[in-house]
Amino acid sequence: MVRGALTLAAAAAALVAAGCGGEERLSHEDFQEQGNAICAKYDKQIEEIGTPTSVEEVPAYVDKALPIVERQIGDMKELNPPEADQEAFDEMIAEAEKTVEAGRDLGEAAEAKDEAAIEKALNEGNAASDRADEHATELGLTDCVNQEQ
Repeated sequence: MVRGALTLAAAAAALVAAGCGGEERLSHEDFQEQGNAICAKYDKQIEEIGTPTSVEEVPAYVDKALPIVERQIGDMKELNPPEADQEAFDEMIAEAEKTVEAGRDLGEAAEAKDEAAIEKALNEGNAASDRADEHATELGLTDCVNQEQ
């Protein structure tokens, strides 16, 4: 179960967001370069938090990790991907936001020591993470793909 919590947290950290940023669209190469740089920056911050080793440590981990993930999503939303990538990018943010929501649910469930709610949050978060990873891979955002599968 702790590994699942770690996977959810790592996935959340590795996920990216979507939306329209500035007026001019980025080239596909610039989009990939900037998106991967954003993911690498925030992944490093998540790694520095350290990994929880018990369910009791999960709420504190979530409290530290989620603001980082939310900043990552915000930075990604500033990107303006090529038109051909916009749909996949929008779908990626939707899944990233579902993962953040599941992370919040996980923290609350772990705090309450509610095994059923922990499992539900992990399942929802991991499913959203997997879908976001598919979109990130499609977009060439390799630094945004959860490496802990």
